[in-house]
Amino acid sequence: MNIGTTYGGVAFRDVLHARWAFVFDMVGIDWSYAIVAPSWLAPGVPTFHMPTRHLYFRSEPGYDSRAIRAWKAFADAFDAQCEANADAEDEPEDEPLIDPYLSMADHPDSRLLICLGGIPDPTNFDQYGPVGGEDQWLLLSPNGGQDCPYYWTRCDTCGFVDAEFTGRAARLDCGHGEGDKDYNAASPVLLAAYAMARRTLPAKWGRKKCPSCTLPVAPNELIAPDERTWQHARCAFAAEAARRIADSASAHL
Repeated sequence: MNIGTTYGGVAFRDVLHARWAFVFDMVGIDWSYAIVAPSWLAPGVPTFHMPTRHLYFRSEPGYDSRAIRAWKAFADAFDAQCEANADAEDEPEDEPLIDPYLSMADHPDSRLLICLGGIPDPTNFDQYGPVGGEDQWLLLSPNGGQDCPYYWTRCDTCGFVDAEFTGRAARLDCGHGEGDKDYNAASPVLLAAYAMARRTLPAKWGRKKCPSCTLPVAPNELIAPDERTWQHARCAFAAEAARRIADSASAHL
């Protein structure tokens, strides 16, 4: 059963989506959740939008062919309405966060990454990505094309993270890679984010204050528990970021 979970002031449909938002914060990807869409869009609206990556993201707990069909229906409905909007004098009453005048078919960089199976197990990776996970990460284009596997990967020069085929960091838009490979889906930063996210869980009951920020912990709020206490997952993220900065500074002394 899905448990509604709160993280960073955002209400998520289930703990899996909240955990992914935590991962995205950990690795520096801007995101918006539960994209607001008008009634004319088909079911299957992507769960996350990452505008700086030209990417939509959808996570399912397991394989579901309906999610793939829903993306195609979403893209088709989007394009059909875009054509109608182009002939209309007024904008639709329910304006979506995505520009109704931009056709997905005209913008092939509007991609959808579907992850089927939850947060990856960081102990089950090789340099190419999750072991045995080739069919669990699909990248879909607006015209119905698909390719796999696409994994999150990271540039070790600047820290830029995006989804690329088999985790090839050399293809990242930051341009620091050489050649066409540089497999880095198993970046220690990504694996640490997955590990922390898998340990988070929704609080079963409230608590007067988080030991890190002293603000209350609400029931069903995403927390990062340890043996003695728990804290907001967002506070755990801040602590981890501070530790990385300190480690980086020490390495350059």
